[in-house]
Amino acid sequence: DLTPAEITAARESFKGAVYLDPSKTAGERARDLVERMTLDEKIAYLGGTGFVTDKVIGETQPLARLGIPKFKMTDATLGSKLTKDAILFPAFIGLAASFNSELSYAYGKAVAEQCKAGGYRILLGPGVNLYRVPNCGRNFEYLGEDPFLTSELTVPYIKGCQDAGVLATAKHLSANKSDYMRKSSNSVIDERTLHEIYFPPFVAAIEKADVKAVMTAYNLLNGEWAAESRWLVTDMLRNSWGFDGMVMTDWWSVYNTEKLITSGV
Repeated sequence: DLTPAEITAARESFKGAVYLDPSKTAGERARDLVERMTLDEKIAYLGGTGFVTDKVIGETQPLARLGIPKFKMTDATLGSKLTKDAILFPAFIGLAASFNSELSYAYGKAVAEQCKAGGYRILLGPGVNLYRVPNCGRNFEYLGEDPFLTSELTVPYIKGCQDAGVLATAKHLSANKSDYMRKSSNSVIDERTLHEIYFPPFVAAIEKADVKAVMTAYNLLNGEWAAESRWLVTDMLRNSWGFDGMVMTDWWSVYNTEKLITSGV
């Protein structure tokens, strides 16, 4: 990563640039930054780095020329996995059993404080998949089988996290209901069921909590990899639900780069 001295030195060349002006909006700063990036820098920034077992989950590439350090990410719902000596909170399924939105907000805020203590500004959570398969290995990490309850508790959790200054990520879009063969399973679900059961927590996260990131799932949805589905990412997520934030894949769920780009990820 870049040292503070390297960041300062690089930014000297861009004094007065909009992307370095805190008085400008985030959109204005982001657009200015992207316009200054070379094609190679843009391509490098699309992929992550730092996948070291037991050390880091993932990071963006630093933009050395522009003085932009890497952004560090950490899993997930039960606390910051990578923050040293961080407390492990009760399972998310326990939070669901509380039916307590105020507790959910406090939970999200506390996890965000853990993230910041470890230098992480992107939380790879909350997981808002539904408890549909009894032996799914991550059911403890979700908020149960009811889409309404999941939505009601997801919203304050995300607000608590983002109010504390950490970007939240709603995952895994969509119908990731089994961890067994999750990288090759095909969730075959009609459109009505998707809209009534699987989509509501994501819609609530976007429309009510203004979640800043969404992660696509490993599994196929009706025969198409979730991240490569233009219907899912552009037609539903972007156009129907109005999401204008960051869409990331689950880590190794990229199979066709062209389809991934044209899907809207």
